[in-house]
Amino acid sequence: MSIEPVPLFYGDYSGNEEPSTWFTEFQLSLPTTWTDTQRVRRFSMQLVPGQMADQWFQSLNSVQTATFAALTIAFFKRWPLLKPPKLSRAQQRERVAAHALKEGDIGALAPNGNFAHVVWATEISQLALWEI
Repeated sequence: MSIEPVPLFYGDYSGNEEPSTWFTEFQLSLPTTWTDTQRVRRFSMQLVPGQMADQWFQSLNSVQTATFAALTIAFFKRWPLLKPPKLSRAQQRERVAAHALKEGDIGALAPNGNFAHVVWATEISQLALWEI
């Protein structure tokens, strides 16, 4: 059974590398029928030799690499999920105000080929989702 390869993992955030995104892509690439041993072995093969992630993996003890669940815990302990900052109400208002729709944008085309006011509405909707 062949699997879709994911890019090798450096673990140093170079080239816009986001560890949690990489790990999710890695997990999705694995066949659901694989054992923990196969998953851990494949994980070790996805690390750039000698780089930060490989050095980290080599330093793990046998308990941390015994199961994929244990490896996952160790991974997110080393590369925790980044959480967006919690903004005050004043900061939230400033962010929304900075995205004010300009009168000239109504009906005008944006560089991506969409109407500028539609692009604005999408951006404001996304911004609002972060504020909830």
